[in-house]
Amino acid sequence: MEIIYREPRTGKTTELIKKCAEKGGYIVCLDENRANMIAEMARNMNVKIPFPLTFHELITNRYYARGIRKVYIDNADELIRSIAVGVEVDTIVMDKCNDCGKQQIEIKHCSEPKRIFQNENHIS
Repeated sequence: MEIIYREPRTGKTTELIKKCAEKGGYIVCLDENRANMIAEMARNMNVKIPFPLTFHELITNRYYARGIRKVYIDNADELIRSIAVGVEVDTIVMDKCNDCGKQQIEIKHCSEPKRIFQNENHIS
């Protein structure tokens, strides 16, 4: 899993659109307004991607695509806060993928990638 972590308006969603077009899968976002915006961004980039799913559609299986194998989460922090509804989210914890073996999580912060490996407790 890769985490793209940068300041707002620095091309994170644009990067997701390019990855989705290249590797397949669906972008998942907070709501329909954001899905429409992402679809419009892709059209303006002349890139073909499936219409983005909302977080609600994904978790309730209310989508019409079959065999979704890969998703790209846009603004995961917003999705997490939307679950908490008005409660501050102080910390999140992520498990390693059990069926991926030695999973590497790559956090891209600005231009310097940082990596977390399954046996490390911190970002290096």
